[in-house]
Amino acid sequence: MTEDEAVLQNVGPRLRGFRKALGVTLTDLAERTGLTPSTISRLERGHIRPTLEQLLPLARAYAVPGRSNQSS
Repeated sequence: MTEDEAVLQNVGPRLRGFRKALGVTLTDLAERTGLTPSTISRLERGHIRPTLEQLLPLARAYAVPGRSNQSS
């Protein structure tokens, strides 16, 4: 398994961990992100790989800071 594959394999459990730590239900998170509860559940269980379009609203919901690519 490559390092990238290992990272992708751990995305689901990490997403679930963030949600559980915040005490947020699938339904609550779905309302915040515009994703369906089913999609979030499948992402968390690793049944589907996340797309950027799915990860961006999840990152916003979990207040994960973004990175700037701008030079000083």
